[in-house]
Amino acid sequence: MILSRRHVLKSGVATAIIAGGGMSQIASAAPGLLVYDSRIPASAAFALSHAVPAIDIAQEDAALWRNVRGIAQPGAVAGLTGWSDWVVIRGLLEENGLRMATQTQQGRLFRWTMRQPTSIEGDRSI
Repeated sequence: MILSRRHVLKSGVATAIIAGGGMSQIASAAPGLLVYDSRIPASAAFALSHAVPAIDIAQEDAALWRNVRGIAQPGAVAGLTGWSDWVVIRGLLEENGLRMATQTQQGRLFRWTMRQPTSIEGDRSI
């Protein structure tokens, strides 16, 4: 059997529906806010591919990361950034109660998602 990208994606969605109890949980996993870096073309394209509010970290150094510090999203926050920015952002979002849900490396960039812990997970901070 030859696996195509489409087959893998369809299988993943079906598994998520069965395990998660329906499409409403998949929809709730969509990010409510994006963090991107307009200096990196792939990151800027990532932001343009979603119709949600976004924060461009290209200006955050000058603003002392004020916009990222102020994130208090009840849903998920997703981003495509370089490693050093990801480390800073992760720390700031953890201070606001968000926890890492996913992290994958895409070349030199990191695609990540953070969200509020569910009641089942609880807060795993030490």
